[in-house]
Amino acid sequence: MRAGEDYWITFRVEATDSAGDLVPSKGKAVWTIHGVRYEGDVLLNGQENRFNVGPYLNPLYTTGTIKLAASFETGGTSMTTQVKTWSITAINLDLEWNYNYNFNNYQKEDNFILTWFPKGNTPCTTYVWYDDESEENALEIPISLSEMGKEISKTFTSLPYGAHTVHMKLGAWIKDDYFTTPIISHTLTFIKDGVAPILTVPF
Repeated sequence: MRAGEDYWITFRVEATDSAGDLVPSKGKAVWTIHGVRYEGDVLLNGQENRFNVGPYLNPLYTTGTIKLAASFETGGTSMTTQVKTWSITAINLDLEWNYNYNFNNYQKEDNFILTWFPKGNTPCTTYVWYDDESEENALEIPISLSEMGKEISKTFTSLPYGAHTVHMKLGAWIKDDYFTTPIISHTLTFIKDGVAPILTVPF
């Protein structure tokens, strides 16, 4: 899951006493998330319970253990408790790429430099592609965990003469799930000495 998003856990608790009869319809629930306790009620015997753990997950943790202890009376001298645990990976992934058009929009060298900031708590890949190309053909730049939150600068081969749209996003696989950031796009103009100038409106 992505850090900060809602993540609902749905569960049911079946409870009977020593005679096999159903116990009262409510019990107590104690959630433990990253070592912090949260208390509430739990519905019993076929009734569905839902709890949103998303707001309680700390994005500084790559993984977290969530424990539910459901307690209810079964006619004895003490409460009966059932415990269930889940393991959840919370992903924090963000891309900052603010292109400086005042200085960099017009490119006339054989190569050009892109600078961006990958942010998050997991290694990822930066994808760069141009114009109407498919994302499947994107250039891939691996970003290690130690590089997250730092400025990344890479040199790319200049594109043909004219205005081109450059697209960028981050992507990361966490087990069997793939997470991406929204695509950011900027217009860059590639010129050559002795060729008619081009006027473009950057975005």
